[in-house]
Amino acid sequence: MSEEKSTKQILKSIAEMREQVFDQHSGECPFCRGNVPPEIIRLRATFSCPHCGNILKVSGVYEIVIRLTAIAIGFVIAGMVGFDGLILFCSGLIIAPLLVIPVWRVSIFFKRPFLIPSSEGVNTLNLHR
Repeated sequence: MSEEKSTKQILKSIAEMREQVFDQHSGECPFCRGNVPPEIIRLRATFSCPHCGNILKVSGVYEIVIRLTAIAIGFVIAGMVGFDGLILFCSGLIIAPLLVIPVWRVSIFFKRPFLIPSSEGVNTLNLHR
């Protein structure tokens, strides 16, 4: 009986963790709470909410996770090729930028990114004469 009860508790805690990871607010506009389709979400670029028109961007934390994942995969690929030491490190870093977009495209369907309001652009002096 106790094993069955502990198994149920473990399954319940896994379900709770899964619910936290796959938060219902990810992929939603912070202004109108409208669902933003993955096709229009861009990494390192702003985009408009299709419902309210406000300018949004992907959370910086989500972007860092994507980039770190690409670096880790780059190291794994370099290691699988047979590199080691400094060559593995350099090769992994060279491969990583090529993997950012594929990792981004795959990850967006597993965990929708948190969207935040885009800050105003940098104001510059208008020195055109």
